[in-house]
Amino acid sequence: MSRSFVILCLLMLPTCAWAQSQLKLDSLRKLLDKEGLSDRQKVDLWNQMGFEYWTIAPAQSEQYGKQALQLAEQLEYQNGVAFAKRVIGVSHWARGTYDKALPLLLESYDQYQQLGDTLGEANALMNLGLVYSDQRNFTDAFTNFFESIRMFEILGEQGRIATTYNKLGSIYSEQGQFDQALEYFEKALVIHKSDNFLYGIAESYNRLGLLYRDMGEYQKGLNYCLQSLELSRTIADKEGVTKNLENIASIHIKQKQYSKAESYLQEGLSLASEIGSKKWLKDIYFDLKEIALFRQDYPQAFRYYEAYTTMKDSLFNEEKAAQMTDLKAQYEISEREKTIALKKHEISILQQQARFDDLTRNILIAGLVFLVVLAYLIMNQLQLRIKNSKLREKELRNELDFKSRELTTYTLNFIQKNEIMEQLKGGINDLQKQSEPHISQKLGSLRRMVDHSFNLDKDWQEFKIYFQEVHKDFFVVLKEKFPNLSNSELRLCALIKLNLTMKESSTILGISPDSVKTARYRLRKKLGLSNEANLGDFLREVDKSPVAP
Repeated sequence: MSRSFVILCLLMLPTCAWAQSQLKLDSLRKLLDKEGLSDRQKVDLWNQMGFEYWTIAPAQSEQYGKQALQLAEQLEYQNGVAFAKRVIGVSHWARGTYDKALPLLLESYDQYQQLGDTLGEANALMNLGLVYSDQRNFTDAFTNFFESIRMFEILGEQGRIATTYNKLGSIYSEQGQFDQALEYFEKALVIHKSDNFLYGIAESYNRLGLLYRDMGEYQKGLNYCLQSLELSRTIADKEGVTKNLENIASIHIKQKQYSKAESYLQEGLSLASEIGSKKWLKDIYFDLKEIALFRQDYPQAFRYYEAYTTMKDSLFNEEKAAQMTDLKAQYEISEREKTIALKKHEISILQQQARFDDLTRNILIAGLVFLVVLAYLIMNQLQLRIKNSKLREKELRNELDFKSRELTTYTLNFIQKNEIMEQLKGGINDLQKQSEPHISQKLGSLRRMVDHSFNLDKDWQEFKIYFQEVHKDFFVVLKEKFPNLSNSELRLCALIKLNLTMKESSTILGISPDSVKTARYRLRKKLGLSNEANLGDFLREVDKSPVAP
């Protein structure tokens, strides 16, 4: 059976979205059962099965990818290897296991580059952008997305461009740049509708729903998410269904419609557990905790909060592991380049020495011995200095890593402490309103004790100590460049530099998320930033440039 016959069979599948997906999978299985398939054809079919299962069952997608990878490596079939690593990498991204997704997608990208496969290279770049975006590494995510769009435009891949537009819009929305986000979402929707690509349409509806939710237009956001949910069910996209269930529940929670929210969350919890999606389990547990707090079911709220924390810590540790893997890969590449350069240098010296010996062999024997000994002593001295320098560099790096971990740990504890204190005060207030006067008076005393123990200024001073150990010149540079910044604005600058969300910032500052948005807007004005400038990127770089005299 020829490979062209396999491709022709796939192109002749029906066009109805859900039925098409099922028929395509059935056709692929039948093709796999046929006799006479070459090993390369089996690799291609397994990879195609893994591709189809990305949104239906990510764990099953991984299994097909592993089958394809094992056989492709035995055959030294590099196109099959590159696609299989991309299949497995995206299946891990869909479940939130970023530490496993990142190295596989990086390897897939490198192999596509070596093969000169521009489309494969662009797809791998876009998939890497998804991982970086979920890890809130927006700088690398932007780099990958814009580069993949450039390559898709050259290839005329409008559908892939639209998919990447949705990813870019999500980052802009996350950063509060709603106009830019809306522009990209609407451009993506137009392209997906013209192609009748239901998965892409569902994704665009979902992103628009979240955008309007964050803008406070809840009914509009709900309508878009409901449309996205219906399409996701139609095409059997379990990850998409799970995502929409949580998103719809979050809108109902913002409207204090807790019973409606809970029904969506329970279905989402079951589906997220089925597909093993840590990132959606984390958000669903957080929403269920909010509902339990509203109902004053504090034991249940605590259990949901523990489950949420477990998922969050798991994802946080995996993100850090993936970042370390990325750094290790960069270090190994750098070391290989140094070794090659050193070998070239050694060859050049030997060639020069050989020519020189041919001309003056008898005269310069003694001089040559002297030069060899001198070179040996110099190299020993240089190696000793290099070794000491590397040891010192390693010590400084370890010290900075330790301080960074301390800052991260303190910040997380700071957030959790403030959340718990606010929930405790809220619970006391609710009980005080419903209690008899003598009990209300005792609850008021308890509330004052809580307020007295909640010393925000002291916490900020401790936070500032940890922060300045990692970012020594940050506040000094800011004050010199922008002397009109207030203490509260300096605090906000520090939280933005740490890449905290608006909700996390509001928890630490003791104000509402809307107040944080307003404060960020006023801060941009004081810093003189244009609408196109990224506030987070500006603050992460501000202490790296010298102050003007």
